Amino acid sequence: MSEPDLPSAHETYHAPLVFVGAGIHAVTPRQWTSSTLQVDGIDELEPAELQVQVEMVHPFAGGLALWLQAPGGSYYRLHTSDGRDLHEPLPASYDVDISHERIDGIWHLWVYDPYSAGEGRITRWQVSF
Repeated sequence: MSEPDLPSAHETYHAPLVFVGAGIHAVTPRQWTSSTLQVDGIDELEPAELQVQVEMVHPFAGGLALWLQAPGGSYYRLHTSDGRDLHEPLPASYDVDISHERIDGIWHLWVYDPYSAGEGRITRWQVSF
């Protein structure tokens, strides 16, 4: 029986830090919807990348615009529609380069529905560092 392939004593494994947005938020036509989450305890991040996971229910999810707002006020486009993929589901996750960004503070997920048909909701979202 061979030995398992374990990390050496010099290798370090860091479990991702996960922060989850609270509550379910309605997404109504032609209005911006915002959901927030609080990140505490991360002074700096190397490499400066985070993963955003979004779970939504909407009949025209592919037509929505999704933006992430960092605590310092910077915006990151997660998804925008070209008008052809209205019935396609949104990707489950997005990788975002947040170099030179303040990490601790309140993060916002912004969702805009540009069409007048159909309502939906944000059921869950999270950021992982």
